[in-house]
Amino acid sequence: METNSVLLFNQLNYQLPKGVKAPIIIAWKLRTPGNFGYLLRIADTVGCLKVIFVTDSIQMAHRKIRKTAGDSYDRMEFEFTTEKELLNLIPQEYQLVALETSEGSENIYQTILPRNMALVVGNEKSGVDIEFIEQCNKIIHIPLTGKCTSLNVSHATAIALFEWLRQNLA
Repeated sequence: METNSVLLFNQLNYQLPKGVKAPIIIAWKLRTPGNFGYLLRIADTVGCLKVIFVTDSIQMAHRKIRKTAGDSYDRMEFEFTTEKELLNLIPQEYQLVALETSEGSENIYQTILPRNMALVVGNEKSGVDIEFIEQCNKIIHIPLTGKCTSLNVSHATAIALFEWLRQNLA
């Protein structure tokens, strides 16, 4: 028996409650073009408003981003910006939530995520700059019980977005 996810999800018609806005992803100084594409794809599956890539250099390998994003490259709104301009791109009703393993972070499964969330995810090697984390409304982490204590940025983003979705679906 074949499955048809398009038909299924059209029939189920999941929707966010009134007053809940789709999340924004803020990708902080990523280095790997594939991760840019994967973030566009996960943003598209959750129905994010947009993805903002904070970067010092806008010289990106769009071909590789397009390849990993698939059809989401053309469907998902995204833009590149600098650290200096970032806060001007976030609507006032959104709260900044850093996904980072840092002091003061909360277990994602034991906290209520903001209804209107701009999720900040960090660089593959160094995470999010501490100066920016300090500007966030909340810091969350994903509990890990194995010997490996890190996740790929796209996997961590997926976990956080689907937890947000679980908390907010009508």
